[in-house]
Amino acid sequence: MTATSKLALELLANAAANQTLANVTFAQLNQLVQAGVIDKDLATPPGSPSNEALYIVAGSPTGAWSGKAGQLAYWLTSTGAWQFVVPREGFLVHVNDEDVFYKYDGSAWAIFSSGGSFTGGTLTSALNEAPTVTLASAATVNIGAAAANTVSVTGTTTITAFDTIAAGAIRRIVFAGALTLTHNGTSLILPGAASITTAAGDVAQFLSLGSGNWRCVSYQKANGQAVVGGSFTGGTLTSALNEAPQVTLASASTMNIGAAAANTISVTGTTTITAFDTIAAGAIRRLVFAGALTLTHNAMSLILPNGANIITGAGDVAEFVSLGSGNWRCVNYQAATILVKAYNSSDISLPTSTFTSMVANTTVYEVGGDSHNPSTNNNRLVAPVAGYYLFGATVVYSFHATGQRMIRTRVNDTTIVGQSSQQAIAISAGTTMNALGMVYLNAGDYLSHLLFQDSGSTLNATSVAEYSPSMWMMRIG
Repeated sequence: MTATSKLALELLANAAANQTLANVTFAQLNQLVQAGVIDKDLATPPGSPSNEALYIVAGSPTGAWSGKAGQLAYWLTSTGAWQFVVPREGFLVHVNDEDVFYKYDGSAWAIFSSGGSFTGGTLTSALNEAPTVTLASAATVNIGAAAANTVSVTGTTTITAFDTIAAGAIRRIVFAGALTLTHNGTSLILPGAASITTAAGDVAQFLSLGSGNWRCVSYQKANGQAVVGGSFTGGTLTSALNEAPQVTLASASTMNIGAAAANTISVTGTTTITAFDTIAAGAIRRLVFAGALTLTHNAMSLILPNGANIITGAGDVAEFVSLGSGNWRCVNYQAATILVKAYNSSDISLPTSTFTSMVANTTVYEVGGDSHNPSTNNNRLVAPVAGYYLFGATVVYSFHATGQRMIRTRVNDTTIVGQSSQQAIAISAGTTMNALGMVYLNAGDYLSHLLFQDSGSTLNATSVAEYSPSMWMMRIG
């Protein structure tokens, strides 16, 4: 027997049982022309099928359908048996219970999309695209096979490629969160030839170049910023250059200041910083510290002034320039100004051979924080932020020709960090003493001064305007 190439209908031949053959052929033709399939999801033949009922045999079939997965099966009451047709690429049937057309692609049945095509021209009404579909991020995302031009991408998996579709196809991707788009000079060409870290709401448009290659032709960040910054080679500005607003980053062992969306960065937290991320040489970042942490010197990757670690304080500002390859140099470090001076507007009585606390009931100046209270604990100068401080005190002891005069400086009323002493001077103006020193203070530490004399009688620390008795403190780094 021979058969037609399209529908595989058996042809009549001499000496054949032509009546029977013709009936079988007509039955098959009856099924394949305007084919209406009752169901495509059955793997077991129905128990009481109607005459000429047509099905697509589902996977792993059983009973009379065993071994016929994917084939067309129809029941003929006249023969009392199932008949089968092996589908060929291009077969098109309507699945009635789904009210959807299915097409056989040569290996499987799939929903038929009647997208159609046109060669150009002018639309006379709106072209409404298919609704957005959602795909999970993956190393390769199949946006070409998506059933819409706009694709919402969820998840955080790094994307390195898209699937293959004919050149010229366009897909619009809306990102639901943060992931990495990896630049590839052939298969995934991104603006600036650099990988992109997405954010929720970012929108990118990709153009297929064919053979699985795609180019990002536009990228719009949700925050309105450009994905690739502009550049210029030099020249003279004719108006102000306004930097991006300051951003805030938490301190970390490695801080990504290069990737920050501004040149000025507020650094919070107390984690020790040992490195910064990589950005092209010449990039500048300005860090404003919110509190105390340690910047760790490294002679190659984090070069700090004087080759020493820095303990920051609130309000300190450091400027770093990138040397490339993740290496940075601090070219300027400005410690926040902390400066305070106070004095006592009346004499302080000093019993002999006794240490007496110097008090100060008047604040002369106080810059950078609350360091002195003229009424409560007025013997103290408090460090509002951590750092190295210079300190000093001046006292004019009333006249007496004998004995020692002393100023002792302590931290938190316990640790002695300075002491000056001298023999009394036999002049009517009395003995003037100055104490100077330097100390490291944590935020909240305070300095206080004790006065001593052993003349054998009570003397005064004499009040002389803002000069005596007075104390001061200044943060230097």
